[in-house]
Amino acid sequence: MTASVWLEAELKGEEGGAGLTIFHTNEHHYDLMATTREGKPCVILRKRVGDMRTESSPLFLQGMEKVLLKVESDKMEYRFWAGVDENSLHQVGSGRTQLLSTECMVMTFTGCYVGVFAEDICNGWFKWSGGICYNELRNVMGSKQ
Repeated sequence: MTASVWLEAELKGEEGGAGLTIFHTNEHHYDLMATTREGKPCVILRKRVGDMRTESSPLFLQGMEKVLLKVESDKMEYRFWAGVDENSLHQVGSGRTQLLSTECMVMTFTGCYVGVFAEDICNGWFKWSGGICYNELRNVMGSKQ
């Protein structure tokens, strides 16, 4: 499986972000996201599995006004990539498929969703690969804007 999305995000702080997610439940998901670290825009891979949470080192990219986020998977692993164009993708990290599967979930598995998100104080514009969808996601916490 391969999925990619172009993202233009209005980042307003280190609490918010927007990106591409492999989502099973609120406690089980991998998020490839544009955010801010050290006062600069970057891309990180955030993983949550049960009560375990990890975050990759930030990937700082030149010209990050628009960024391509990409995920590839096979039977064993998800691989996450980011870049300012298709020829300059950098691997941000990876995650085991097993941790978002029936091997860690009891009788709840119907598959993972691949989707986009914007959270906290961030607005994001997304364009799916193939040009079939162009949507604006607004902050669901509108009172923070």
